[in-house]
Amino acid sequence: MKRALRASLSLKLTFRLAIMMSAAWIPVATTFIALGRNTVTLDSKEVLITITLFALTCSAMLILSWWYCLYPLAKRVRQTALEADRLLQGQAYRPIGDRYSDELGDLSRALDRIARRMERERSERERDQQNLSHQATHDELTGLSNRKFGNATIARLSRSATQVPTSILFLDLDGFKAVNDTCGHATGDEILVAVSLRLKAILHKDTVLIRWGGDEFVIVLPGADHRAAISVAQDVSDLFRQPIATSQGVHKLGCSIGMSTTRHDASLEDVLEEADASMYDQKKKRKRMDNQDPVDTSTSGEVGPAPVPGEDEDRNESVDWLDKAA
Repeated sequence: MKRALRASLSLKLTFRLAIMMSAAWIPVATTFIALGRNTVTLDSKEVLITITLFALTCSAMLILSWWYCLYPLAKRVRQTALEADRLLQGQAYRPIGDRYSDELGDLSRALDRIARRMERERSERERDQQNLSHQATHDELTGLSNRKFGNATIARLSRSATQVPTSILFLDLDGFKAVNDTCGHATGDEILVAVSLRLKAILHKDTVLIRWGGDEFVIVLPGADHRAAISVAQDVSDLFRQPIATSQGVHKLGCSIGMSTTRHDASLEDVLEEADASMYDQKKKRKRMDNQDPVDTSTSGEVGPAPVPGEDEDRNESVDWLDKAA
């Protein structure tokens, strides 16, 4: 397209120049024909010389006009046409930057303004699209992945979970409802944000951290076996040994953690359900302990691994660790 446009402009200008030069040389050619037929006098020869000089002068003027006027003009027209074509095709636009104060310069500058406006609108659309995509897949309060994105991520990881072990931790805050009801939802939001920041600070960049809903969080650990999941659960539990400061004061919270790891007879979706069930078992156990012992134990977390068939050694180790944490 570009080569065809460039060739078309060059051919048109060359053709027009050839026509003008031919017109200037027509009297000369006519006189030469007359001389050949001996139908002109000496005065006619002088006229021929004059006409020839005139034709040469006209040709020189035409060539100079083409070189200094028509060619630069054609070059400007060609560049404007090429950039307009690139703009229509959605290709990267190169500003023309024509500084001449004529009609073509006005046209080129107008095209530059249109291109800048289109680029600005395109950038705004891309930014809006990114914001909408982020809002659709992330929690507005904490900035973590939301449940919809979490389910999609789990489904994606499930396809490779048979070759690479993957563990899931299901986390629920203990004592959050009491603080939320007593101090208000704004304080509850501050706690959720603080917990999210603490979790992101200790988790690996490949870990998927999801706000599942309310005060529940899901941690997906790609490539983590049962032992590695226990280690991460311990780190998460230790976070709650420090109270959380909000605008309404300092609050001591705990957490219940259920965990499970993929195996040959369970998909990642099954592992998520097992971790969820294990977490609720731990909450029930905590409530029974609180009813038996009125001493506040909310400063430490509690972890319960889901049973993993064929991994008795790991399971026994996790149960021993659970007893120590309790």
